[in-house]
Amino acid sequence: MNSRDRRLGMNRAISRRDFLNGVSVAIGASLLPACAKTGEPIVEGPSAYYPPDETGMRGTHPGSFEVAHGTVQGRR
Repeated sequence: MNSRDRRLGMNRAISRRDFLNGVSVAIGASLLPACAKTGEPIVEGPSAYYPPDETGMRGTHPGSFEVAHGTVQGRR
């Protein structure tokens, strides 16, 4: 064990209370994803409004980037 490890406290014993608190935090954090709803958006309400979802215009289909590329190239 070097001096850096000692400065970090690696030479001290871990109390039973510290160990159990650490384990309980880890177990509680691992259970959080199981509590979330699946298949539904996390954000609900007006901020979840996304027009391409309603029209089906998503992805890299032909014509999906022409307007953006034209804007960058100076076309109107």
